[in-house]
Amino acid sequence: MRAVTRMFEKMNHKYNLPEDGDLYRSCEGNPNLTIEDMVKKGEFLENLLFNLLPSIKEQITSLKTALDIQHDLEEQCPIPDVDLTLRILSELDQTLKSVVSSTVALTHASPIPDGKHDHHLKALKLFRCLQLRSEITCLVKVKINMIFESCAKLMTRCVVAPLLADPDEAWRKVFKFKPQVLMIMNFGCDSIDEMIAWSQKSDWAIVKHDWLLAARKLDEILETLTMLSSLAIDPTTHLVPLTFTLVEEPDPVEQTRRRFTVRRVGEVAGTTLLLVKLARIFVRTLLHKIPKKPIFELDTAINSETLKTFCNVFESMSNPLRTLVCCYRHATWGAQTITIYNRDHMFTSVNNLSNILKSTSTLLALRLLPLLDGAELTSAERDFKAWSLTLEQPWDTVINRLLDHVSSFEVEPEQRVEQED
Repeated sequence: MRAVTRMFEKMNHKYNLPEDGDLYRSCEGNPNLTIEDMVKKGEFLENLLFNLLPSIKEQITSLKTALDIQHDLEEQCPIPDVDLTLRILSELDQTLKSVVSSTVALTHASPIPDGKHDHHLKALKLFRCLQLRSEITCLVKVKINMIFESCAKLMTRCVVAPLLADPDEAWRKVFKFKPQVLMIMNFGCDSIDEMIAWSQKSDWAIVKHDWLLAARKLDEILETLTMLSSLAIDPTTHLVPLTFTLVEEPDPVEQTRRRFTVRRVGEVAGTTLLLVKLARIFVRTLLHKIPKKPIFELDTAINSETLKTFCNVFESMSNPLRTLVCCYRHATWGAQTITIYNRDHMFTSVNNLSNILKSTSTLLALRLLPLLDGAELTSAERDFKAWSLTLEQPWDTVINRLLDHVSSFEVEPEQRVEQED
């Protein structure tokens, strides 16, 4: 069993891809590549998706049986098959080395496409290859290492348990730790399935997936803000009791101050709700604009630059909103105080949101409309602009109201002194 532990430790942090910097920007791609020029890279991609990555999943699954931990609820001492485990780890070692070398060949070696001129390269577009590389990097540098670390720790505990003064207690800790190890191994296997499934999606299916994810994030933000906005009506539901001794009475002035702060944050959260609702309308309406034709037929219309833009287009909207939620949470817990830092952070986030709907609409009109099938482009542009204006006007109104709310937040007197200093 010690040999197994040493093998896990030896393999931990062994498999690393070279630092990429920003490969998307640094790649000097060839704008004239054809799909025939990419045949060799296509073989690397196919080997990764249909051989190497599935092999990793199979080997991780086999490890569960070899280590005798496949049943997480059984309270019995694992009795690993040492020879089988070492053989599986040796095979996994070779597979991981092949994954690293194949990924490097796919994304670093020539020929490298130009992201502005690779619309005809199907699954070998620059953006898709670099996204796959990012996921594989996370797999071999994080998830696989977590598996090795947890398995090594489990095997060490199995070796040490019978030698301790209270072996029964030591074994109970082993039994408790087993489900965690299995969860980590299952997480790694699931991520491989997701990686392969993503790589087999069409470009538009990838865009749709990311836009649906953006819509779900906004739903989560809306749910949190709804809860926070209720504090404007009843701030006492969120007040953390003041710390005082048995002989002390709570300070009524302090309680009043805290109640006022929580109520004000609730009011601001309620105003922010309106922004999130507008953002949701924006995202969900755009989801309906994704072309309905057989999806793979349309992939040749999108290059990597456009695909990357589409996939990331709503981050500049959702990230500041999530930051605001964090600021509101921080202000309503603990001492229930608005600090200068917190207020300024809110103000910056609202400012970041001020022109984001308009700029996103402009960007999507530039990138999306030329790809749409159906109405004449001039008509589509006119309709899109009219529709986006119906959202931009109330968006600007809410932004101005939020800026007024946040700038009117009062900070504690000592905080003002620090600001003046």
